[in-house]
Amino acid sequence: MYAILNERNICVMLSSTKDGYKKFVETNLDVLGRQYIDGKWVDVQSEPTPEPQLTETEQAILDTAINVDYLVCMKELEI
Repeated sequence: MYAILNERNICVMLSSTKDGYKKFVETNLDVLGRQYIDGKWVDVQSEPTPEPQLTETEQAILDTAINVDYLVCMKELEI
């Protein structure tokens, strides 16, 4: 099996083909979510990523865009 790693060398998926994949994994499926550092798989100490807070203006723009998309869909469906 081969590990598909993200930009932080964390295994995000496994593949049976090696094309384009970085590191070899010995049929060991417990590497998912682990980081490959200096030839070893280590547990990742993840910190929760806080959701960015939208300003009142950004939220209003987002709400308007959602409403416009909804109305366009309704019109296309002739509802």
